[in-house]
Amino acid sequence: MEFKSSNKLTLIYWLCSLWFIISIIIIIIVLGVNGRFIPMSIFIGLLAIALGILNIWIPRFYRSIILRLESDHAYAKFGVW
Repeated sequence: MEFKSSNKLTLIYWLCSLWFIISIIIIIIVLGVNGRFIPMSIFIGLLAIALGILNIWIPRFYRSIILRLESDHAYAKFGVW
């Protein structure tokens, strides 16, 4: 018997990556307040790249999870690439 994971799993992945997103936003704000616009633009680019990768990876990883239950074993298959 095969199962798919819960749709709420994508929310859990976004919440787990929230610490990174918030820390980059705090760095951007501090750099902006101090007038360091070149490093600030670098961190804005880093944030955009990270959000783009997460936006692609999280749904693909969710769709790749397959759980299979047999009479004496349980299997989990997952992976994006």
